[in-house]
Amino acid sequence: MAADPETPPELLFFLVADRSAAVRARIAANHATPPQAARILAEDKDPAVREVLAKRIAGLVPNLERHAASRLGQMVIAALGLLAEDTAVTVRAALAEALATMPDVPRDVVLRLARDTEWPVAEPVIRLSPLLTDSDLLSLIVAPPATFSHRAVAGRPGLTESLTDRLTRLADDAAILAAYREPLAALQAAGDYPRVEISRVCPDQADRAELRDRYLAEHRHAGVEARFFVAGQGLFSLHIA
Repeated sequence: MAADPETPPELLFFLVADRSAAVRARIAANHATPPQAARILAEDKDPAVREVLAKRIAGLVPNLERHAASRLGQMVIAALGLLAEDTAVTVRAALAEALATMPDVPRDVVLRLARDTEWPVAEPVIRLSPLLTDSDLLSLIVAPPATFSHRAVAGRPGLTESLTDRLTRLADDAAILAAYREPLAALQAAGDYPRVEISRVCPDQADRAELRDRYLAEHRHAGVEARFFVAGQGLFSLHIA
């Protein structure tokens, strides 16, 4: 009955208070369950029930803009907010996965998920959400809420040149490699370049003097190399045999 889409909505709403978590999970998964039940299920004591709701609630979002001002719309928006702040990572991750590509999600919910400190929650939203603007992405670069934020932004397709430049100046090596994964893959496919290395020489770097001396001293490179700058500049004097 709880899983049957033909069950009357009034009965499904009544079953939201059932003592069995398995029944409540079926109610949360049932597309016939009335929207007003979402607000109650979002605070269910069992995280498995809340996770099921998080996966299904995306089905209520496409019509949300039209009904945002209504009582039912406000209940769905409230449920989204509760799920985005859920204490269980699995619940927030399920919500993020369900909403990542949707254009009709409330922006505050998307921003909350994008600034989450857990990778399974923030990453799909940062990588895929059409609602994140360049300003939002810049904020994640300049003031990263988590250690992985730069890497997550770097994984987003179609980053602008200005964002990529800012990212490479502030990010760690993993984020830089992620940001340039496509041109690096093309370069490696076109030639014998089995290894990728990143070198930095910055004004505030502890070993700057040692690195500078090493680069200034004349030395040989036996193999074929391809080098490019993602930030800054350099001057090379080559003696090609």
